[in-house]
Amino acid sequence: MAKSFWHAALLLVCGLPFLSSGCGGDETGTGGTGNTTTGGGGSGATGGGGSDCASPNTLCGTACVDTQTDANNCGTCGTACPAGGACEKGLCVCVEGQVLCNDVCADLSSNPDHCGSCDVACGPGGECISGVCSCTAGSECPGQTGCFDLMSDELNCGMCGNECNPGASCDGGLCVCNPGLVTCQDGCVDVSTDINNCGQCGDECLTGQMCVSGQCTPCPMGTVACNQQGVCADLAVDPNNCGQCGNDCLVGQQCVSGQCGPCPMGTVACDAQGVCADLATDMNNCGMCGNDCLQGQMCVSGQCTPCPVGTVACEFQGVCADLSTDINNCGQCGNDCPNNATCVSGACVCPQGEVACGNTCADLSSNLNHCGQCGNDCDNDFGVCTSGVCGCNAGLTVCGNNNNCVDTQNDPQHCGQCFQGCGNSQFCDNGQCTCKPGLTMVNGQCVNLQTSPQNCGQVGTICGGNTPLCQNGMCVAQCQNGLNQCNGACVDQDTNPQHCGGCNDQCQSDEVCVNGNCRQWELGLGCNMCPCPGQCVGDIDQCCGYPGAPDVVICVEGNFCP
Repeated sequence: MAKSFWHAALLLVCGLPFLSSGCGGDETGTGGTGNTTTGGGGSGATGGGGSDCASPNTLCGTACVDTQTDANNCGTCGTACPAGGACEKGLCVCVEGQVLCNDVCADLSSNPDHCGSCDVACGPGGECISGVCSCTAGSECPGQTGCFDLMSDELNCGMCGNECNPGASCDGGLCVCNPGLVTCQDGCVDVSTDINNCGQCGDECLTGQMCVSGQCTPCPMGTVACNQQGVCADLAVDPNNCGQCGNDCLVGQQCVSGQCGPCPMGTVACDAQGVCADLATDMNNCGMCGNDCLQGQMCVSGQCTPCPVGTVACEFQGVCADLSTDINNCGQCGNDCPNNATCVSGACVCPQGEVACGNTCADLSSNLNHCGQCGNDCDNDFGVCTSGVCGCNAGLTVCGNNNNCVDTQNDPQHCGQCFQGCGNSQFCDNGQCTCKPGLTMVNGQCVNLQTSPQNCGQVGTICGGNTPLCQNGMCVAQCQNGLNQCNGACVDQDTNPQHCGGCNDQCQSDEVCVNGNCRQWELGLGCNMCPCPGQCVGDIDQCCGYPGAPDVVICVEGNFCP
């Protein structure tokens, strides 16, 4: 009895977490010290002291963890945070500078799978630079889905937008038909069975034939090959090849034993019209072949009836028209009313609030093509017409007689205000003409301290003597790494806008240097990242970040970014 009492008391004390240290061993006092992992003692969840974890920990499997901070058990056991993530207060968070994109923490400024935003992937060969996709050599087609390998991409093979035909693959920038197929104008075809390309491209079988092993089968028994008509024809009954290929019977005739039968009783042969016509009732052959009645008339006993009461004969238009209501003959034959107008008492009337502008009715207070007056066009992309005055959306400004919408904060041709242009060494930043990125203002001139022999590395450092040239901000004896010497400056003529393609060949303020050529660019209005499909179109369709200021989206002429 006493032994059972003390046994129960010992279990009660050892079960209390603040009294249990030192408990252990067997009931005779020969156990361990309470901090070993073997024997009858033990600590935490691994010994004989029980499965409970000390607060605030939770038992997850065989380990005590804090689900408020444990990245593998965040909030609940088994909830793992994505790679690069951390657990704070039971919620998965990304480290500073990254955001959670589905199941991964991503740096939107550099992650090519999440560039600029979670749902923008640069694609094969693409790099993410400052949140803008940039394509490396061989993947020169950044578009809505990123970059492409023009050597192998079947949708952009050899050049952007060149899609290979079904059955072809892209090999070395060329669309190559898969084995067993041949490249024809129709695509990749099997010339052994294709009736339009039988044996070789363009060899069409006749209708009625088959293509077997690259040969057109003979015409079916009872037919002959009418090659010019492209058909196997039964000359005995075919009304389009009656008696001989190409011999058409008149509409209404039958081909019997290779002869066009007579026209049905009550009709005559109108050969020029290709029809058997009842001259007493036929609207197109009334009284005689080829005599057309007007729309609205009837042919009765070979005579076109007069136009109905209230209409007049508009011979040239081929119709009986009510000049008081007909929008195509309003007031007189051939007078067309504008779109959306009605004809009332012989006069074209536009809906209330609209006026006639050429062939349309327009509300001059809101119509983009007729704003304030007929023919006054607002900007098609960003223009608005309010109370008859052209304006712009997206914070843009109307400039010029054409009402173009421009960004006076970034446009070098309209910097700060309309038609205020920046110099060739400047760009427009927040409405101010400043030196292009990488250039420094020195005595009123924009200077590249990395290449200027008069200001090499810093203002006032002049290169001379044995090191008269400036490369990468240092005075050197000769240009290295393939750079060209221009007026004492070591420059890359493929990219330098002051020496683009040759010394002193300077690009304009609205041009960038791409592969040694000055390429025109325009602002990607309305876009804060690439792609910019609404603006980068036509000849200026390459979406890029401005050199040195990648957050400014531009559309560049050609297939490459600077």
